[in-house]
Amino acid sequence: MDDLAGVILRLIGAFYAVGAVFGLRRCAMDLLMTRALAALSAADPAETRAEARQMAFYIAQILLVGLGGIALLALLDLALPIFLASIGLQALYAWVIGPRLGDLGDPPGSPERARRQGSRVLFVVVTLLVAGAAHAGVLRGWQAAPWPALALAALLALALLLYAARLLRGMPGALPAADPGASPPMEEAGPLDDAPAPLHDERLRTASFILSPSWNEGGLFEATTRRPVFSDLPEDMLTEADRDAIRHWLGVFREVADPADPRRCGFSAPDGAARMASEGQWVFEQLAARLAPCPLRFEPVPWPRLSRHGATAVRLMAEQQMDALWLSDGQGQQPINPQEFGLSWKLALDIHVWALDFDAGTGWDGPDGAPRWTEAEAAAHEAEGLRLAQRLALELAATGRGHLPVSFWSESEVRAIPIRP
Repeated sequence: MDDLAGVILRLIGAFYAVGAVFGLRRCAMDLLMTRALAALSAADPAETRAEARQMAFYIAQILLVGLGGIALLALLDLALPIFLASIGLQALYAWVIGPRLGDLGDPPGSPERARRQGSRVLFVVVTLLVAGAAHAGVLRGWQAAPWPALALAALLALALLLYAARLLRGMPGALPAADPGASPPMEEAGPLDDAPAPLHDERLRTASFILSPSWNEGGLFEATTRRPVFSDLPEDMLTEADRDAIRHWLGVFREVADPADPRRCGFSAPDGAARMASEGQWVFEQLAARLAPCPLRFEPVPWPRLSRHGATAVRLMAEQQMDALWLSDGQGQQPINPQEFGLSWKLALDIHVWALDFDAGTGWDGPDGAPRWTEAEAAAHEAEGLRLAQRLALELAATGRGHLPVSFWSESEVRAIPIRP
């Protein structure tokens, strides 16, 4: 019976140890996404900080669970205090630290919230099972464990910690957040960097506005220029409660909108437009009263976003600390934010994450000058870039810009590869 219990406990330990590796990898990618969103969108700094704190908590939690799983693999009684510490850390953050730091967690009813709650319940059940095994003497102290099992557990724990350090060290620093007032509406192509004059507070107090959803520009726009003003309005015109209501409505938009639509106005849910209208009506009424006498118009379906940049050719090319989308005007090339070139939210975000991954992988570590990437990792990054360039060509063709030559700069071949849609 003890042998069967030991096998079951080892399988559980292996599950959590391997799961920790995949969990750390997911956290690393989520960090890339968070920094990409902060750089590409009108992100609220407080919300970005809350997400960073939440991610730090998840990493600590994953490491504890992974170390507990490794201890369980060796049938060490150390697994029980590690599992209990993990539960305590989770409870401390959920009930004390998170709410005080402004991290409200996942919205009620979201699939991610349900998944995490299910994982927590399962982990509590497993911890009770581990406690029972410790009480029955199935688990042992390190002094009674055979040295090969101790050595293997120590090596696995060290490997997990080194893997976490490598992933997190490879993450680039946060890029400057995009100024929501710096990008004009993307409706007509024009010269590079042809931006209208910024709106000032005095002009905002007499302007008319539009409430309309968007992927990265917020939900409030000045009606004449359609410039995003979500972050520009003072507190007496737009309270924090108003901003929270708009953020909630934009969360609905991300659930029902089509992230692969290059015009950024399509819906993946059949009832997407109806949901945006019904769930935004109360937000509109609240804001209309708040902004009066400034007129407010409600457009629950976003208008198409096209490019504000003219170009004669387009290239996808990774450069350190640069945007990866380069436009040519016949005289030279210039990198631009991919969110400003009439691409789908998904493609623009994937391009930016690809560029951030390049920054992380091609940096140089220490005095020996060893690159972070292996040859295989560099080849995988280049293959992903080629796929992104092909998606780019397809989206340009779908938006009437198939005449623009698209190329991909290959680091391995040191040349530009033409891309056909």
